[in-house]
Formats: sequence, C-alpha cells, structure tokens
Amino acid sequence: MNLTQMNPLYFQEETLQQLKESFAQSNPQILHLPHFLTMSCCESLLKEAQKSQGIHKRIADRYARTEISSFKETSFIQSLEFLHWLSLITSKKLKKVTLKTHQFAHKDYVLIHDSETIRKQLEFFILLMPHWDNHCGGHTVYVAQEQEPLVFPLEGNSFSIINKEKDRHKFIQYVNHYAGKEKLTIIEGVAEQD
Repeated sequence: MNLTQMNPLYFQEETLQQLKESFAQSNPQILHLPHFLTMSCCESLLKEAQKSQGIHKRIADRYARTEISSFKETSFIQSLEFLHWLSLITSKKLKKVTLKTHQFAHKDYVLIHDSETIRKQLEFFILLMPHWDNHCGGHTVYVAQEQEPLVFPLEGNSFSIINKEKDRHKFIQYVNHYAGKEKLTIIEGVAEQD
C-alpha cells in the first residue's frame, strides 16, 4: 500500500492482524488509533485547519459548528488504497467513503436529534488539534439504550472507527469556555458497504 500520509506502523502485517482481531472482538466494534498520520501530514492539515474560513452554522436544538470544505491533504481517505486498508481491518467489503470536516470552538456542540439517520453504518473520524485539554469538552460520544456511553478520547492525530448499530446515536459535547480561542477539527467519514 502506498498511503504515505499514514503512519507506516498501521501497514505492518502483525499490526494489521492485531487491529482486525481487536475490531472483531470488541462489542460494539470500535478501534482508536493514536499517531495515525505522519507528522508532516498532520502538521500540514493543522496549518490548513488554522487558515480555513468555514461557515459557522447554528440550529439551536441540533448543532453549532463551523463547516469547512475538505482539505487537499484528505483526498487519500477517499482513495481505493484507503478503502482496501479499512476493509482489511474491519473485514467488511467497502465501496465508497463520504467525508465532512467540521471545526468546534467555544459554544459549539452537536445534539442527538430525531432527524439523525438511524441506520447501521461504519463511521470514523480523525481529530486535529494543536492544544486541547479534556476540560474543554468536545468529546465524541455514542449512546444506546441501557448501555454505557462510548466516550472517545480527545487525542490529536488520532483515528477512531465504530461499526455503529442502528440504535446507537452520536453527539459531540458542548465546547466550554476553557477552550479559549482553540479549535478542534474533526474529519468525519462514513464508509458505505457493498
């Protein structure tokens, strides 16, 4: 594989096997991979994120966030090679990836809403933030009835994936005043299955 933007550790045969087993055995099926991108790719994306001029949108009972157009550096995520890598670790036949990029700053959030698509799907996200403290909020959380919430770590340059069941919903915690002027950039993807 020639995904030069990704940490080469995640292509090693032994690592791929461990990721595949870990994903298959977890319930729900999840993975969290730190140091996902190469340092140069991560730094380039952080620079693009800082320069980006997105459109801040707010619908009070649904979300407040900045929508930004995709970065040049993220095109590899929609490549056939990335789909192949994702298929290897999830043991699923995947045909396409859809991406959205959002930034979150003080007072931003995403709530669970009735209009949310309620279907089983493979979701992933990459977190980019130069300086972020857990006290700032902004965690991605998945909830389902009568189950513990899944709170994903806020770790820059990390990749998280979940095989989201139909009855599981996602929200992003309110970003509080501790964030100051810092921004959290989330590249979100959905991988469509054959």
